[in-house]
Amino acid sequence: MTKVKATTPCRESKEHVGEPVISLLLVDLGSPHNIGQIIRTSYILGGEKVRLYIFDPRGRLDHNREEVGLTSVELVGEEGAYTRVDDLEEFLAGYPGRIIATDITEQAESLVGFQFRRGDLILVGNENRGYRDEPNLREHPGLEHVAERLIVPMGGKAYGLPDRGSIVPEDHGLYPNLNVAATVAIVTYVALAQLGYFNEFGLKDLRRNAS
Repeated sequence: MTKVKATTPCRESKEHVGEPVISLLLVDLGSPHNIGQIIRTSYILGGEKVRLYIFDPRGRLDHNREEVGLTSVELVGEEGAYTRVDDLEEFLAGYPGRIIATDITEQAESLVGFQFRRGDLILVGNENRGYRDEPNLREHPGLEHVAERLIVPMGGKAYGLPDRGSIVPEDHGLYPNLNVAATVAIVTYVALAQLGYFNEFGLKDLRRNAS
């Protein structure tokens, strides 16, 4: 079990018995709506079989708690919804499984042919900067621990982000770009399905969980 420095009350920690199918790590996301939507997606799709970690150096979870709560359907304080990571480098260096970064890069493998393994950590970077080792981007700790790059295939029109003073890759406008919360939903679902998580699923499961 990787040691994560506690920076929040215990009700926001994820201490499950057993191992997750996959883990997710959000690194410095800027939008509280995206953070909330991803908390909801991971919790509803996978329950305890998806472990969500959040590295939040700018304090979006605290400063925008109401917005995160609305988009997460108030899961922001739910036991087991996520765990905060205080030291990103320490966390990545100590993670026992494979680390996969989602990004738009020519080195990334298409999600269509990608093979997930149990215990994979899917790393998702900032909406504007991603998680690439580019000279014009801010340096990210832990890049040497990323084993694979993954991209969701997109056939739509490329477009550029409006200039908000953010550090954006120069080639950002050359490719279509999915919203980060949508990307996480797609990748999480594919990983869970590929690893057999939904094999025994039936409508009775939804009824039982709701009762």
